[in-house]
Amino acid sequence: MSLNYNFHIEDIFPQQIYNDAKFADLLNTAGLAFQSKGNKMSLYEDIQTVAALRAAPDSVKQTALGSGFGLSPLCASVEGALEGKLNFLIPQLTDIRNKLDQKLYTRENAKLAVFHLHMHSTAITRSAGEVTDPQGNDMWWLQIDWSQIPVTEPYDVSQAIDAMMADLQARAASSRPKSRGLFGLFKKNS
Repeated sequence: MSLNYNFHIEDIFPQQIYNDAKFADLLNTAGLAFQSKGNKMSLYEDIQTVAALRAAPDSVKQTALGSGFGLSPLCASVEGALEGKLNFLIPQLTDIRNKLDQKLYTRENAKLAVFHLHMHSTAITRSAGEVTDPQGNDMWWLQIDWSQIPVTEPYDVSQAIDAMMADLQARAASSRPKSRGLFGLFKKNS
């Protein structure tokens, strides 16, 4: 069975965080818009593909990381991952909000705390060994024992590039204005 190179854009801070009124002004103060590029990371939807990428030579992993891909699977493809992410983020943001409300933080302190949390969450999403648990394992929203995910075939850079190009072409096609064509100019008014 060949690897699935389909990927999606993961939100570092998910929409649920932005929808929560008690966090809206914190995120606004920090300038972290939901749609900003810094709140996005490309992740594969298939955990087998992620395992193959993690097993690839360091030069391949560094290229993937440099192009905006993480070494973790898309949260939506792993049961409980989004809940794990929210269970991590909401208490942290609540603490920042409380410290701001109690005047223990200035607005600038709160902004820096939100930035720090976002950077930490980005590192966790990258899952490239930047954030580890006490045992030295990559920290993620759920514990994944990568030694239990068999690598069925090597990561194929050319197939990954093909998937990226197909995604870019689909995005470009969907953003083009619809052409009315020559006959669109001569429609009868009804």
